[in-house]
Amino acid sequence: MITERLDLLRSKILKETLKVSFFRSLFLDRANRILFLSLLALAFYLTTSLFFPLCVLLMGPIIWGVPHIISSLRYNTQFNTKTSERKKAVIFQSMIWLAVFSYRIAVDIYNQNLFISSYPLIFESICLVLSFAGQIYFVRQFNWKLILFSGLFSFLIYSTYVFPIQTALVLLIGHNYIPLYAWFKSCQQSKDFQIFSTVTSIYILLSIAIYFGLFDSLYSIYSPQGQIQFLNWNYADVVKSFGANPSDYQFWFHIVSLYAFSQAMHYFFWVKAIPENYQPQQHPPSFKCSQNRLANDFGSTSIYALAALVFLGLVYWLFFEFQTARLVYFSIASYHGFMEISALPFLKSNRKELSK
Repeated sequence: MITERLDLLRSKILKETLKVSFFRSLFLDRANRILFLSLLALAFYLTTSLFFPLCVLLMGPIIWGVPHIISSLRYNTQFNTKTSERKKAVIFQSMIWLAVFSYRIAVDIYNQNLFISSYPLIFESICLVLSFAGQIYFVRQFNWKLILFSGLFSFLIYSTYVFPIQTALVLLIGHNYIPLYAWFKSCQQSKDFQIFSTVTSIYILLSIAIYFGLFDSLYSIYSPQGQIQFLNWNYADVVKSFGANPSDYQFWFHIVSLYAFSQAMHYFFWVKAIPENYQPQQHPPSFKCSQNRLANDFGSTSIYALAALVFLGLVYWLFFEFQTARLVYFSIASYHGFMEISALPFLKSNRKELSK
């Protein structure tokens, strides 16, 4: 099998790299490993987002889009202590995702005039209600926290009707910071929390610095890339996809760079930082072990069906005209913001269950 071959290659690489004390300490200590990889990600994505934001926005969804969606589906449904209930919750959320994707294909690609398509994000709002209601059903409880979030969701749905463009923009950029709460909830030891606090502080400070243009002096050394010529795509196209007018070049270039940086770190948090904290051991799991845990959460049949569905959807998406593909991605990303918000009141540690 593929996982066995990958594990064989992994063991050969580890045999050589673990001879170095630095790499051995990273392999054997989860907190040190997360800190090192987080600082590496912050440095790399800050640099690339400042000078090549469009490349980051182009490659991010292709490489990390699908893994981070699967990871968020998995860890946003860990409120269930019963494996069977957790599988049902994951499948339920996956079906809502499929509905949103299908709806966006029908409306944005095939221009189907559905009875609700004249109201931007209204279908996503309906799916938000279904997602929230479904999670209440699976967790089988209703408390003050859920009442509070019900009010928040009501306001969010109202804003999508009155201020659809502004709401979509807030969801696109703002939802990139939601995984911080999920990461916080996954911390089990004081050292884990210290790492989270350090990385989060740096991440937020860098985001503020990008927004206010504190790195603009670096552009005298190297001019930032504002377009990708072979795709006929520039920063103004990204701004227009927000529904805004890119007349203020400097301000909106800061927004595009901030969006690229926060999106890239958003992927990192879901794909690496959060899953690492749920591992029962200090060292990273093997490929086979990861596969077994995915099968345990999704079901062995469901995980292959989901993988096949995601692969076919990705292939289908790649055949779109580039601008159309980005439009579909922005629509799906907006709903991703909805879904992550709907999971906030249910997030809790479930480490013991995951270690089984």
